Amino acid sequence: MTDSSKFRKTIDLLPGDLYVEILKSFRKFGVFGCQIAIIREIDGEVEPLGVSYPIGTLDGKTDVVGEDIFPLGGSTLFIALVALHKALELKGYSLTTPLKEVVSEMTLLDNGIDETKNCVDILNHKKCTSGEIDENAKKIIEQLSKKDYVTFVQEEVLTACNMKCSKIEQGKVWSNGRDLLKFHCNPQFSKLYGHILIEDHQSSSQSRLVKSTYAGVEVYEIESEDDQYGNLTVILGGHRTQLIVLYKKSDGKQGREKEDFVAWLKPRLIEHLSKLVVQQ
Repeated sequence: MTDSSKFRKTIDLLPGDLYVEILKSFRKFGVFGCQIAIIREIDGEVEPLGVSYPIGTLDGKTDVVGEDIFPLGGSTLFIALVALHKALELKGYSLTTPLKEVVSEMTLLDNGIDETKNCVDILNHKKCTSGEIDENAKKIIEQLSKKDYVTFVQEEVLTACNMKCSKIEQGKVWSNGRDLLKFHCNPQFSKLYGHILIEDHQSSSQSRLVKSTYAGVEVYEIESEDDQYGNLTVILGGHRTQLIVLYKKSDGKQGREKEDFVAWLKPRLIEHLSKLVVQQ
């Protein structure tokens, strides 16, 4: 379990000038506030660099606090991956077990899935940015565990990681920076998505992780947004250093102007992360 006493304050996590830049950018890009978490792996172990104090407000008046939760959107992929892994383990399977072996007595809801693939391919089969998990993955989890999907994820992932503020509501996972730090810093879990999803990306054109390069730094990222919230998860290729951003939008900007917040923020934070990697 991650010791919360190891968390660093925002001013230690982010350079002062970058912190001020982010704060000033909210009005320009139509954002009320955000939470930022950074995770770094050193010598095969995941060491928490910390989670930022929440920045900004929820509604223009009420400050964001550490307990406030945001919908994870597309980043729910990581929660679903761990849940699927745990359900498969119950019957002696793994994420690399051929799908045909696992679903021999099940009827998949999408006949377009090639059963010669493995179980990770179910999660990567479609680009899903709403936070809803593929129904086939839910079906496999429920039939192997004999529990409904929400109960299984709550017990085996959220509660197991001591993610006290996190919950599943209307089919979506809601969480915050502090809880996500506990989840992503679990060595068992980080090896799952840090290795399998990135390796799978190299052989799958369907991967939901998008490979990009910023100032020479190779990253894998997934982002999503709806009318009120947005989220971004970035893994720096080769370093397993991660960046998580959860943000709440205001009503002041529409469409592309709102999306520009992530486009503006990503290269700045990735540059900062790459410097932290060099320092380790």
